[in-house]
Amino acid sequence: MKNCFVCNEEFNPKSIRQKYCSKQCQITYWKKEGRKNKSKLLPKGIRQCETCGKDFMPKQNHPRYVYCSNLCASRHSNRKKYRKKWKEDNIEKVREGQKRSNAKKVKRCREDPVYREKINKENRERVSFKKETIPGFREETARKNVEWREKVGLQHFRDYTAEKRKIPGWSEKRQEQTKQSRLKRIAKNPEGEKLKESLRGKAWYSKNKEKRNASIKKYRSNLPPGKTAQWTKNWAIKNRGRINAIGSKYRATKRNAIPPWLTNTHLTQIALIYDTCPEGFDVDHIVPLQGEGVCGLHVPWNLEHLELQKNRGKGNRMDNEYFKEVYEKSVKRWGFSDGGRVG
Repeated sequence: MKNCFVCNEEFNPKSIRQKYCSKQCQITYWKKEGRKNKSKLLPKGIRQCETCGKDFMPKQNHPRYVYCSNLCASRHSNRKKYRKKWKEDNIEKVREGQKRSNAKKVKRCREDPVYREKINKENRERVSFKKETIPGFREETARKNVEWREKVGLQHFRDYTAEKRKIPGWSEKRQEQTKQSRLKRIAKNPEGEKLKESLRGKAWYSKNKEKRNASIKKYRSNLPPGKTAQWTKNWAIKNRGRINAIGSKYRATKRNAIPPWLTNTHLTQIALIYDTCPEGFDVDHIVPLQGEGVCGLHVPWNLEHLELQKNRGKGNRMDNEYFKEVYEKSVKRWGFSDGGRVG
């Protein structure tokens, strides 16, 4: 219940801002107060903005119109002081309002790609402007981020995970959720996810190539003798069809790589190279028969004895290192009377 401003009678208001019990009381009040307010009006004509000092023509002859624009009204010192004091006195309301506005912005960014791109563009422009104008902005931002992670972020994450891990079955549930989300992404876009994982693995390998090779070498050196051979044998037994296909393809390629102009002397030299291959070495084609971008011939001057591991690591590649070896060894290969000399 409220008391009317004019007749002072109690009435039940329809809204919080209602001050009069009836329309007649409202008209009576404004007839009396209107005459008093006329004396408070500023003189008509051009006025001077209290913020920027520019002359402007107000929309109405009212004391409220003392700023040329809303921007000047918000920038006035009295407004700033009032806003700052109000925020200090109502911290909880300010935080709730920020949460609501952020939630609305996030929701709209998810639903509207045009608005999301607009917000991202504004953020990028603001940050780039600060980087160019404010000296030491990048270093200060990096320092603040590190401090936040150390004091708030990581500690909060550790506490959160530590408390959650105490719950029985939480880790298994979390792993299952991660697995299910990954399967959903793969089902939605299998080619994109496969490419993303491949690029992620390649990027990590390119950054940690030496570390990865050192760990592989260390692991293999600690294996018992014959372990890798056993693995290769087991794989060959399980994949017999694939082994046969690779062998038949290699034999066909090798057969096609033997030129028709080879003499019996050349064939004897090839057989001699295979017979004299020492233990721990393999007969290697300097220019691979199934190379990438280049294919060699099965001739004596394209054969050499190469260490087993180096030959397997070389594969079908033809790098600059092997080109150099070709030119260095092509002058005199095996010392044969003919066919072994090139150039």
